[in-house]
Amino acid sequence: MPRATIRDLLDKFGWDLVTGSPRALERPVTLPDTNRPGLELAGYFPDTARRRLVILGAKEMGYIHEEMDEVAQRRAFEFLTGPMTPGIVITNGSRCPEILEEIARRKDFPVARTQEKTTYVVNNVTNFLDEKLAPSHIIHGELVQIFGVGVLICGKSGMGKSEIVLELIKRGHQLVADDRVDCYRIHNTLIGRSTPMIEGFMELRGVGIIDIQKMY
Repeated sequence: MPRATIRDLLDKFGWDLVTGSPRALERPVTLPDTNRPGLELAGYFPDTARRRLVILGAKEMGYIHEEMDEVAQRRAFEFLTGPMTPGIVITNGSRCPEILEEIARRKDFPVARTQEKTTYVVNNVTNFLDEKLAPSHIIHGELVQIFGVGVLICGKSGMGKSEIVLELIKRGHQLVADDRVDCYRIHNTLIGRSTPMIEGFMELRGVGIIDIQKMY
């Protein structure tokens, strides 16, 4: 099953970690969506998407500092740092509110901050998680790129799929995957890949395994 963690996001985007031990960074991220918690900060908690990564942008930070007293902050941050929430990211280089940092350290909850704008962070996180968490299906066949279009050739073993693909490669087309094709649905688009272990190699009946990258 596809899996992502807070550590994956930190490694990908280089955010600064405010709170959270190495163990906290292993908290799973299971949804490719984010939550900008306007209603939660206002004290409305029903129907909250608790499994989403929380993003605190300029508007949220302005509301926290200008409209929320200590009691309101504690109530909201205790809720937002619950066990189902993966983590919190503060954008635009804003400082982490002291009460949030206090609660997060007590709970060993991951809070990160970045200089990037909120829209940029939301878009990049969503795109990254869409790909990272995309469901996959393994198909037995040959995947070739022909004039920029992926073509999947399927059939029973011994029907000559590899021989057909080899002829296409000789004519300048590109092998993507041999025998095992990992298929993903990302942004409503089907994408096929080779498993890294056999990428660039092809097995021909009666010949064995050949290195396509070196030969062609």
